[in-house]
Amino acid sequence: DVVVIGDGDKVVKQYPSKGTTVIAGDKVFLLTNSDNYIMPNIINWSRYDVKKLCELIDMEYSFDGYGHVASQSIKEGTKIDSNSKLEILLGNIKAN
Repeated sequence: DVVVIGDGDKVVKQYPSKGTTVIAGDKVFLLTNSDNYIMPNIINWSRYDVKKLCELIDMEYSFDGYGHVASQSIKEGTKIDSNSKLEILLGNIKAN
């Protein structure tokens, strides 16, 4: 599951790093050479994946609860940057 951050034409950073073995379904984050970051829909993401996203763009974040993402304070499609602060409510979500 690849998550591209920014709309640049070159990858400048990635997580996990090149050559790392990942499990099917794990997220791979690619940070581009653009600072035009758009908030993705992170509902059902793990706490770990949200933390990696925020760390890559140096965005402040906080969690409340346990489990996977149930709601996010920044709406999907909103422009974000290092001045943004994401508040995440974790909980158990039922699959549709």
